[in-house]
Amino acid sequence: MGASLFTYLLESTICIGIFYLFYWIVLCRLTHFQWNRFYLLTIMGLSIVIPFIHIPITVTGIEENSSIYEVVAVSNNLEGKLMAPIAGQSEVALSPEIMANNGDQSLSMGTFILIIYLGGLLYFTSRFIQNIWLLFMLIRNNPGIRKSGYYLIDNTVDLPTFSFFNYIFLRTKNENLNESELKKVLHHETVHIKQRHTLDILFLEMYRIVFWFNPIVKYLKESLSEVHEFLADSEMGNTRSRNEDNRDYSRLIVKLAAGGGMLGLTSNFSKIEIKKRLLMLTRLRSANSQKLKFALALPLLLLMLTAFSLQKQGETWLEKHVVLDSTGEVKRYFINEYTRDKDIIKSSIHHKDGALLYYTIYEYKDGKCVKDFFFHGDSASSGSSAGKATGAYTLYLYRDTLITKWTKYTEAGTAVNGGNMEYDENNYLSWENGYYGAPGYRLYEYDELNRISKRRTYDDNNALTFFEEYEYDGKYLIKRTKFRVHGELVETHTFEKL
Repeated sequence: MGASLFTYLLESTICIGIFYLFYWIVLCRLTHFQWNRFYLLTIMGLSIVIPFIHIPITVTGIEENSSIYEVVAVSNNLEGKLMAPIAGQSEVALSPEIMANNGDQSLSMGTFILIIYLGGLLYFTSRFIQNIWLLFMLIRNNPGIRKSGYYLIDNTVDLPTFSFFNYIFLRTKNENLNESELKKVLHHETVHIKQRHTLDILFLEMYRIVFWFNPIVKYLKESLSEVHEFLADSEMGNTRSRNEDNRDYSRLIVKLAAGGGMLGLTSNFSKIEIKKRLLMLTRLRSANSQKLKFALALPLLLLMLTAFSLQKQGETWLEKHVVLDSTGEVKRYFINEYTRDKDIIKSSIHHKDGALLYYTIYEYKDGKCVKDFFFHGDSASSGSSAGKATGAYTLYLYRDTLITKWTKYTEAGTAVNGGNMEYDENNYLSWENGYYGAPGYRLYEYDELNRISKRRTYDDNNALTFFEEYEYDGKYLIKRTKFRVHGELVETHTFEKL
């Protein structure tokens, strides 16, 4: 849940960042204020929705050998978790793409980040509720006068004149307004009411609760408040007589700019930077042709959809795992198929000449590999690549996200062999037994990056029989070399992402 939540928040943050950057560069100086208002509200909605949109696209030219499989189930939630071993196929089970030993450290860090995020969510939610409660108490405790289209409430607290839905809170104390100025202020606030700016603000505040960590939200809020004030100022300009200039209204803006603090949920006459409002009052109106600039945002929308919404059907990656004998000759090779989240869904074993010997398909439930099905290859029959089910299967038991036991069954449901796994205090695999049904056990060692560096195999008399060394290129295993106890090379395993 945490990983998917963080992915969603990251994608949404990137979306709003790119959309807002376009607004700041291209649109914010236009005087098409209603269009700007619509754009700001729309990009918030799009940034919420786009990460949820999944548009499947068909991929042609599937990778090598993918046609021989029938996908039973796919899980996308096991990145960084130990995958199940496969009875009789230790080479497949121990690929480090599956055995990601830093999973629990990532889980701990993810849990820590989740706690911080939920803490911020709780804090901003409480602030939102507190502001709503304060407004409710102001309405409840102060008598209001019903006017045409709004209620006028005497603002007795140290807040400047503001509106909230169809309530205007007029601060008459210390305002020193004459009758003409008072009418202008009330007219200004009624514009906010008629255009329902409170709904915009509430939407933005709820958006801010979810994305409280995103610094873009602060600038988005300022821009939306500016647009609201520009809209009200513009409406005021439309109602003034032709002979009346902007000087009186400008002086009124300056006069009211020294008001007290503000509530984040309200529209206020003198809320934004005075200089911007005065400039907008005198700026020539943008030509209608300038509205075409808004169409330039469409490529950004397509970019966001392409980046976050298009998903390839059956999108997987393959790993070729070659087993060499002590002379360097190829003995056999594996083709393992993984999802993008490193969940193995298919594994096939081939003869060195390429003939399919057998393969395994994995079944997932609730993000865990719970069962695999074993198939014989049908390479002897020309034109057939489906294989034949043996009826054998393996079941896995878990402790939380870690496999602790696996048991292989025949078609009749008889258990034939199995194995157990134990983990250290850091939840790294430290001990296992049961591979090939042979007696004995294996111990693991890890490097400073928490990757498997050595694996030692002991018989049932606790005598060391084999040891193996692992080599990596970055985070990917590229080589595993197996030696006998006296140092004789047994075989070499190479791993290549196709």
